[in-house]
Amino acid sequence: MIAGLAAAVLAVLFVQVPTPSAADLEAAQLDARPWRVSFHGEKLVISSDQMLQPRLPFRPARDSWTAQHFAVPNETLHVPGYWFASYNAGEFGGDLWVYNEDGSVGHRLLNQPTYGLLRYADEVLAQSVNSPLYSLPWRIHRFVLRGGSWQEAGHIDFPLNVAGLTDLRGHFFGIATSPINLSLVSLTLSGEIKHLWMLDGTLSLRNIAMSPGGDLAIGARGYVIRLHRENGGYAATWYAPRDCVRYADTEDGPAYARCVGMAGTPPYEHHYRAPPLRYATSGDGNWILPCCIGEALHFINGRWTATRDLPPVKNPYYESIDQSGNNLFVYEAHGLWVRHLGAWSKAGAERDCGPVPTVAQTVAWCFTSSLTNANVTGYRANGSSFHVAVGPADSLGAGVADDAWFSVGDKPVLGHIPATGAVQLLPVQSPIASLSRSSAAIWFREKDRLHYGYVDVHDDVVHEFDLFADAPIVDIRGALHGAWIEYSFLNRGLFVRHVAETPYGLENDFIRDIRSFVVAPDGSVWAQNNSAFTIERLSESGEATLYRIPCLDPGLTLLHAPDNGVWFVSNLAHCTGLIDGTGIHVRSLPLVDYVDYK
Repeated sequence: MIAGLAAAVLAVLFVQVPTPSAADLEAAQLDARPWRVSFHGEKLVISSDQMLQPRLPFRPARDSWTAQHFAVPNETLHVPGYWFASYNAGEFGGDLWVYNEDGSVGHRLLNQPTYGLLRYADEVLAQSVNSPLYSLPWRIHRFVLRGGSWQEAGHIDFPLNVAGLTDLRGHFFGIATSPINLSLVSLTLSGEIKHLWMLDGTLSLRNIAMSPGGDLAIGARGYVIRLHRENGGYAATWYAPRDCVRYADTEDGPAYARCVGMAGTPPYEHHYRAPPLRYATSGDGNWILPCCIGEALHFINGRWTATRDLPPVKNPYYESIDQSGNNLFVYEAHGLWVRHLGAWSKAGAERDCGPVPTVAQTVAWCFTSSLTNANVTGYRANGSSFHVAVGPADSLGAGVADDAWFSVGDKPVLGHIPATGAVQLLPVQSPIASLSRSSAAIWFREKDRLHYGYVDVHDDVVHEFDLFADAPIVDIRGALHGAWIEYSFLNRGLFVRHVAETPYGLENDFIRDIRSFVVAPDGSVWAQNNSAFTIERLSESGEATLYRIPCLDPGLTLLHAPDNGVWFVSNLAHCTGLIDGTGIHVRSLPLVDYVDYK
């Protein structure tokens, strides 16, 4: 009965297809539906492979850098009496840990990015590559239990990167990958490797299976391949779902490709609502703009409202959104767009506006060329524009009116483009690294990291200050009154403190050991603590409030929220919350409409 059901599933959902083109293979790597293969006798069984996030049944304590930044393991493996957990942050590090059954005792086995945990007889195998940049050799580590503790018994190096290491009836198989092709290989723990079948292209591998008769099958995103034994080698038969036998619109890139169904079958489309991913927020927190769909969220009259009143762009990739009065400025991969008096117009093409613009009252300022930064262009909300030659500028910031400020390469000057009149160059002690604005001043950080200052916008007078050599400046961001300075101090982590346009700023009020921070429109700072699951708010008047957040992952993204609040978003622990004037609320971001076309 099971075999008949498997055959029926295969007959209804999947059809045999020709070998996919290179464009189809590339599009399939981003397909939303991964497929897993198995055999019931000689019948190939195909099932959905929506993998769940690996979890441990306890909260481990780990003494490593990745413990603070990547709290959720990428893989776990349970063997009687023990839990193995691998952490893989690529070039940023990783490690391998083993814990007893309840997690009360843990021991680090490897101090490098690790993955591919596999039980083999009485051993546990783990895989790694030569960090930090994933260079060869690819290595299999062998761990055995001796005297009540797990120890590395040895390792084997291979000259190829192999994914999906699988033990099939005592034989190891995997997919050896390169940027342009892959091959199914068999290998041994003595270091031997044999190529069985090769593909000119790449796949997003899910698993490998073997039938009793020796056929092999590969499950991947988008496609399934059955490899039949034939003339001492393997012949491939490809399968795909009836509603996605190939892909269209591949000329726009694999991310935008869409499924094409077989004749008489509607193409795959999955409509769903979910929190926005990879989004931008406006400075006041009242706009949330997901990168890749035609919908934004607007906080108005105390509630979130979805709107599709966005620039008319095919396959958008939004990068920023900002509002000034009734004017809305949106920057995406195809250029800068402005909504003025309810109508959208394209203010500047991609090559005419880069990097992301900075918005004044009714003008968005851009570097005309992101390569030479030779000119600055002001795009007015009414659709007009004007160019200003400034030379090799480094950074650009909007003023408090419709003016702009910029730095000039390695020259110790601060440039000013007034709303009317000629460009001004004001001398400073050393070249400027970054700019930010408060309500009445333009703040700057100098490249020597020992000086900062501001320009009073009422008289264009430059005021500069020194920091100690053991407290170099990392960043500066304007507030309502004054600015917040991020600096390091005696290797004790990063600090943030407030300074004002007078000698009596709150220079002794600070938050220590921070990871990231944002400044709210009311001038308060929200900072994430680097070593604890907390977010602290410090007002410009010195009032401090500490919030303990319920996320296991301290690697949060902080975003502006309405009413001077802050969103905290954890990509690994899937925890999103809002802190506003009434305290902490753990909840999802507002939902937007998504469509998976493949």
